[in-house]
Amino acid sequence: MSGWKELFKLGLKEYQARCLACLIKNGKLTAQEISEKAEVPYSKIYSVLKGLEDMNLLVSTNGRPKRYIAKPEDEVIEFFVEKKRKEYERIREQGRKAKQKLKTKKAINMDNSVYIQKTLNKGKL
Repeated sequence: MSGWKELFKLGLKEYQARCLACLIKNGKLTAQEISEKAEVPYSKIYSVLKGLEDMNLLVSTNGRPKRYIAKPEDEVIEFFVEKKRKEYERIREQGRKAKQKLKTKKAINMDNSVYIQKTLNKGKL
């Protein structure tokens, strides 16, 4: 099964990427079918599918057996674009805060340097 590595590179865990790629390629499947086609251990399949459903990357039916359907590829890609955009904004904000604290520290150091220089000039150190 191919295609899952690209989803993995975008940020999914390997089993999540395998399951989602399998659903995108094959359409509506049961957990058993996904486990077999995606080569994900059946003991892990429900927790993996629940994680993908929590991320809103797939939906499940109410019938028995429950079937899973991937969201359209465009929505899946948009999920990752939005996730990366939010991460970028978070990092940018951290950078702004760091810059502000560094400016404050620089100002304090400059004041101390001036104080130390004046003290040295007076021969008090």
